[in-house]
Amino acid sequence: DEFDWNKTLQFISNRNIYTSWEIEKDDVWERSYKIKNFLKDLPTYEVLYKRDVNKIETDQCIRCKNGVEDWDHLWICETNELTIKEVLELSISKFEESLLKEEKHEKIKFLQNINFSFLKILYEKSEVLLGKEKYWELIRGVYNRKFNTLSKDKDEKEVINELWSFCFNALKKEFWNKRCNEVNEIEQSLGIKKLDKKVRKFIDRDMKCGDKSIEIKEKN
Repeated sequence: DEFDWNKTLQFISNRNIYTSWEIEKDDVWERSYKIKNFLKDLPTYEVLYKRDVNKIETDQCIRCKNGVEDWDHLWICETNELTIKEVLELSISKFEESLLKEEKHEKIKFLQNINFSFLKILYEKSEVLLGKEKYWELIRGVYNRKFNTLSKDKDEKEVINELWSFCFNALKKEFWNKRCNEVNEIEQSLGIKKLDKKVRKFIDRDMKCGDKSIEIKEKN
């Protein structure tokens, strides 16, 4: 199998951070994101439009206005400040900086030995996601078994896992979080409030249909 499903499921369910009996607010939000992201079901305009969400009149990207805002689009939208590859390469540098602050010199030494191999794996063509690189697997939270081949040492494997998670979170912050902030600003300028989007259009239609049926009964 191309993927390490044990690590993938542990990561998506946040078992790498919280134990099964712990329930934290951050855990709930993070787990919700990871699951929806894995299923490519984040609330993009395509998803909201299909769900008939109130005030959403199009599935087009509200930021670039140049195509449907589906899951794939949000990572490559022309309004993004950085590319996926740029974020990944910056992430390795930032991860090394975080290790330096913690004075984990052995981990830094190992990181410097494998950082190019780590990126090489990510830039390879995915054997499952046709036409896409392996970093698209990482974006969805799926752990490729090739990362397990970078070292047999337990501590070094931990560094690889930490780097992989660091990259995942960096991509989320750079693309999804920024996208949400930008979309909120645009929607506010258009007079669309968060509460508006909690109502579906069909509820309004059902109410109108209900009113009409009452009128018909009254006439009869």
